[in-house]
Amino acid sequence: MDRRGARWCRPRGRAAPGGMDRGEGGRRSGRPRRLPVRGGGRGGPRGADTRGSRSRALRRRRPGRGGGPMTAFVETLRRARIVAVLRADGAAALEAQLDAVREGGVRAIEVTTTAEGWQQVLRRAASEAEADVLVGAGTVTTIEQAEQALEAGARFLVSPYRVPDAVSAIARTAAGGGVPFVPGGFTPAEVAEAAQVGDGVAKLFPAATGGLAHLKAIRDVLPSVSIMPTGGIGPDDAADWLAAGAVAVGLGGALVRQPVARIRDLMSSVGAGA
Repeated sequence: MDRRGARWCRPRGRAAPGGMDRGEGGRRSGRPRRLPVRGGGRGGPRGADTRGSRSRALRRRRPGRGGGPMTAFVETLRRARIVAVLRADGAAALEAQLDAVREGGVRAIEVTTTAEGWQQVLRRAASEAEADVLVGAGTVTTIEQAEQALEAGARFLVSPYRVPDAVSAIARTAAGGGVPFVPGGFTPAEVAEAAQVGDGVAKLFPAATGGLAHLKAIRDVLPSVSIMPTGGIGPDDAADWLAAGAVAVGLGGALVRQPVARIRDLMSSVGAGA
């Protein structure tokens, strides 16, 4: 495969940035773990902490120095401009999407948890990514998915909407792993709440439903929030969303169906990496 457009790739087997362990981890089985009860700190009330081996895995990752992991995340996201949202029916299709956006020079990739085999694709993408490339997990709606994503090497987590009683728990899981968490919302109230959980960053979903005017209206009342609109946006519209104030734009199927040359042109046109 021609990797000339993929300057962020690292040969397999090379150590991950910062010496972080990108091991295989263990696939969990059985029913999803019960969510922690609010009010008892990160693990819930005494006796309710069921994190088990997750605690040891998460201790291997800690927030960065300086301005903190979220500040660095926002700046890297801003430079990336486009977030490729990978969603497919299985691992093979996800792998093909990953190869396409990687060759196209995309600097931020979100592997969604809705496809079978998403963990192996995320693990590959994370292990081959350079330090200034964002590789994370999307559609994270349970603590179990958050744990699995962190063990696979995710550098950020995204949820498309507010999951009752789960968002705060996922945020604590992400913080324990030293990675940012970006929850989603649609109305101003939902975006404001998401930004509180996400330390000033929120996903606007589904963005195309409200359009550019909706983003601009939310930006008017929440100017300090970094908003990442996603859902129904096409490559030809990405520049308009960025001009309207988006910190970055999430593109899904409309992006991965494009030829690699077209993806490269898009990344160049929106000033990715600048």
